[in-house]
Amino acid sequence: RWAGMVAAAPAVADRRVRLLQPTAKLIDMHRVRWRRQFQAASLLMPELGEAAGLCYRDEFVTAFAVAQTRQFLAGFRFIKIVPELALFLERSAGMLVMANLLLAEAPAGNVADERLRAVSPAAMAKRFHVSRTHVVTLLRDAVEAGLLARAERGSMRTLPLLRDAGERFFATAFLFNQAAAMRAMADIGSIPHVAAPAGLHG
Repeated sequence: RWAGMVAAAPAVADRRVRLLQPTAKLIDMHRVRWRRQFQAASLLMPELGEAAGLCYRDEFVTAFAVAQTRQFLAGFRFIKIVPELALFLERSAGMLVMANLLLAEAPAGNVADERLRAVSPAAMAKRFHVSRTHVVTLLRDAVEAGLLARAERGSMRTLPLLRDAGERFFATAFLFNQAAAMRAMADIGSIPHVAAPAGLHG
């Protein structure tokens, strides 16, 4: 509420229940995020190029959110696909820290100062609005789990286990979004219904 992402919803009969609802600011943030994801995935899944162009339409955004929720309620969980990433998936800002580490990976033997600043616990804590202690603990646990290794000058190096799991996570995210987008486009009459990829409804 402080950031303007949610606001009080109309009162219900039971006054003990205080509901919140998303604001236009929160919805627009997701609208931009989804459009960028569709644009990236459209290099492999051309049909998502159309989905990217539909993100300005409220009925598509609503249908897409509903389709994602249906998959979640049917039992789909990313952690089932990439159990190795549990410590990132289940902690505040964990996926942001993981993505930051993967993106900042420098060629072997050429760790630039810019990368060192980007992956420092203090820098990630400030960027992702969590405590430095939280990030330090996350990185320590990732080292113990064989996902990261400590490198020169206090930096971190991603290991094959993390890189492989990261690839599976993002590939699954593309498929998850494709299934929801195709369902949403069918629901709003943009295209004929196309069956979702197998395994994404539970």
